[in-house]
Amino acid sequence: MNPRYITRFLLLVLFFVAAGCGKQEEAKRPPDTQRSTNQDESAPQIDAEMVLIPAGEFQMGSGAGAPDEQPVHAVYLDVFYIDRHEVTVGQYRQFVNATEHPPPDWGEVARYSETDQHPIVFVSWYDAMAYAKWAGKTLPTEAQWEYAARGGLTGQTYPWGDDPCDATKANYEDSELGKTMPVGSYPENGYGLQDMVGNVWEWCMDEYVPYFYATSPKDNPVSGGQIALLDDSFKNVETRRVVRGGGWDAVSRRLRVAHRDGNGPRGKVDSLGFRCARRVLP
Repeated sequence: MNPRYITRFLLLVLFFVAAGCGKQEEAKRPPDTQRSTNQDESAPQIDAEMVLIPAGEFQMGSGAGAPDEQPVHAVYLDVFYIDRHEVTVGQYRQFVNATEHPPPDWGEVARYSETDQHPIVFVSWYDAMAYAKWAGKTLPTEAQWEYAARGGLTGQTYPWGDDPCDATKANYEDSELGKTMPVGSYPENGYGLQDMVGNVWEWCMDEYVPYFYATSPKDNPVSGGQIALLDDSFKNVETRRVVRGGGWDAVSRRLRVAHRDGNGPRGKVDSLGFRCARRVLP
């Protein structure tokens, strides 16, 4: 055979072998571990400690609760991710060190959250939003938070059901600890999420509007509208924001999954932290 044809044949073989290897490598790369396009390169991988919450419809609110929990209404949510537990002191410290974001008073933080495995406290809504932007995430909407906290249960009072609170289920006023516990100290709910109630209150995306449920849209509701992270428009927000879940200083009725409260976006409290969410791109 002509040496020139042999060379061409070998080059074609090598080309198809290389192309096949490339396809195999592409197939092995899990799509859900890709970083969000707006995630800071210094931020940790975003899915390792997140749980995928399935799309679905649930009954939001409580007919037996406070007026701002009424009326009970159907809400449909697209699939999303949410952090398994609250953002820790260690995770927040990494963010501050990477971005030179103004730090909290670490001494005050340590009074209530003693180690890097405890939830961060003394952070404003602005701080929480800035962390979320850095991590390629966002804060959960109020509807996402309640849907996730219910853990697949329908019409139940707490993430574990209707059984009363006690110190084995959550860190709250009756626990008499007077501070936070390390994240993950209490049993998971049906979605595998920890500390959805108790330990620290959690910031949500939404504006706190007492009677929002009366006019809430059914699909993916957000009181006050979705807040953009990319252009830092969240820094212009002045309205009260939703807080959920109750903290170590909360009475048991505030640990109900339907309980709502609000705080000014500049508020920094010894029992208020956050966890993040992330939408699933189509």
